[in-house]
Amino acid sequence: MAVIGSIGDIAFEASSSLVRTFDSYADSVSARIGSHEVGGSMPVLEYIGPGTRAIEIPVRLNSALGVDVESDIEKAQAYSSSGQLLSLVIGGKPIGGAGAKWLIESVDVDRSKFTRAGAAILAEMKLSLKLARISSTPAAISQTIMKKNTQKVRTA
Repeated sequence: MAVIGSIGDIAFEASSSLVRTFDSYADSVSARIGSHEVGGSMPVLEYIGPGTRAIEIPVRLNSALGVDVESDIEKAQAYSSSGQLLSLVIGGKPIGGAGAKWLIESVDVDRSKFTRAGAAILAEMKLSLKLARISSTPAAISQTIMKKNTQKVRTA
């Protein structure tokens, strides 16, 4: 069995009894830029900080290759609905660095083949992920900053 990667407990793997994998994935990184209006000239741009990193992974689910199509879709949708933070590993490396946590923002599914009973046997599932946290910026720090800012607003 060759495990290509995983998101949470959804493993992307290829073996003689199961194939759940992807051919490619898209990785997008952005910066946060502020724009300050200046009368009579172009706006002045300011780098504020790093933006959100996003990844899209198209996954082909085929019951003929050992995949329980509906179960895999339900698992991904449950992760998305719950807002659970997950580790994303591809090629044995954590994407986003050690301790990075990802959120499944959306799960888009296109079911294309069905059994006579109506169960999906072939589907294309696109996972849209956003980097939610890196271990170097733990939630406790952001909560402390928010608490201090809230106290300042209340006392003003």
